[in-house]
Amino acid sequence: MARAGDAVTDMAYFAAREGKQADYCIRQVSECDVYVGLIGLRYGSPVQDRPEVSYTELEFETATQVGLPRLVFLLDEDAALPIPAARLLDRDPDLQARQRAFRARLPKAGVLVAMVTSPEDLEVKLLHALLQSHAASQAPGGAGETGDTRRAVNTLPADTVAFTGRQEQLAEIAGAVAGAAQAGRVVAIHAIDGMPGVGKTTLAVHVGHLVAGEFPDGQLFIDLHAHTPGCRPVDPADALASLLAADGADARFLPADLGGRAATWRARMAGKRVLLILDNAASSSQVAPLLPGAAGCLVLVTSRRYLGDLPAALMPMPLDTLPPEDAQAMFTTLAPRARAEPGLVADMAGLCGCLPLAITLLAGLFARHRSWDMAYLIDQTKAKLLTVSTENRTVAAAFELSYQYLSTPQQRFFVHLGLHPGPDIDPYAAAALSGLPYDDTIRTLDKLHADGLLAEPAPRRYRMHNLIHQYARSLAAADDFADEQ
Repeated sequence: MARAGDAVTDMAYFAAREGKQADYCIRQVSECDVYVGLIGLRYGSPVQDRPEVSYTELEFETATQVGLPRLVFLLDEDAALPIPAARLLDRDPDLQARQRAFRARLPKAGVLVAMVTSPEDLEVKLLHALLQSHAASQAPGGAGETGDTRRAVNTLPADTVAFTGRQEQLAEIAGAVAGAAQAGRVVAIHAIDGMPGVGKTTLAVHVGHLVAGEFPDGQLFIDLHAHTPGCRPVDPADALASLLAADGADARFLPADLGGRAATWRARMAGKRVLLILDNAASSSQVAPLLPGAAGCLVLVTSRRYLGDLPAALMPMPLDTLPPEDAQAMFTTLAPRARAEPGLVADMAGLCGCLPLAITLLAGLFARHRSWDMAYLIDQTKAKLLTVSTENRTVAAAFELSYQYLSTPQQRFFVHLGLHPGPDIDPYAAAALSGLPYDDTIRTLDKLHADGLLAEPAPRRYRMHNLIHQYARSLAAADDFADEQ
């Protein structure tokens, strides 16, 4: 509108390619997702072989026939234009009358119509119209003029066949989804945190598959690589580019800055019911730009760290190791022949500290070595549990990823805690063991707790999982930190 000047747009110019101009126009409109018409004061060029209609009318007629959402904006005759409105009128009174009649028909054609007075006015009203059109198409029983038959995107990883337990967490999330759907409000964000190897991603993906049917507009999964060997945490702007591309946005036209991409993401999510799993998050600042801003979406975030700076709608879900009976059931699901020795399976689950990662690795090892019995597996495990692997994963490697993100003083403190012989420790004993002042000890204990390396079974009583304790002691045996005071 701002650039129009004396240059009248003529569809015949754009259509003058191959074949008949009208056929080209019809083909171009039919391939669109949404028809947006800005109807000015000129009638434009009559269609070849159909002089009773203009190319603009042909566009609108075609969009109606193919079932596209139709969003129409009428240029206000009283708008402040860069040139006199009279110079935008057709000189032929008959063409002027045709355009007035066309403009008068549009509000009665069952389309979204708005008057606009400036480019800025058009931009705002177009965004609102797109969101309103999409919301109408998603309303129960509403036909909507969408014509968009694209299948919803599903990027969830495969579910785990050996998923066991976690009934309390499953019930909590399922209840939140059902309650929010009935009330029509925002589904709360569930942040699943816990120690390395406790099964955070497994739970999120399992939940995703269970509730996928409640989110017909897509199920999206993205790994943010907070603790991935050889990878840096994903920049939020890059994560948004991936999410927007999965939602169908053209990567060539994405905003370059984080704020612009976040706003585009929120606009595209408005009115949709999408499941979003943000796995392996590094911090609240990495996650916050990726959150949808409106009702209808379920967000599951997994992290080794407690993400306390996320919005108030956050529902923390700390994940602990499995109860012994669930740990045993998981082992026998992965290694069915172990069911013949239930007592030794219980011993193995205890040796693994009921940690899902350790159970998975040991069950895989038992399934691969058909000549081993459970007694032999237990003997082998006692000697080298931290380094047992089925292919590339080990328990020690999972802990190493958390350890390397600690500062040097925090690493030194962690190693000293590994020397403590008791089941738990208080801040005073930890301060004496590490040589730190009491206040620094409290802060460091809280840091290790927030990173999933310590549990707090009672106020200011801290405990290491037995496998993390073994890992810390192994570091103490090979690290000069243990000799420093």
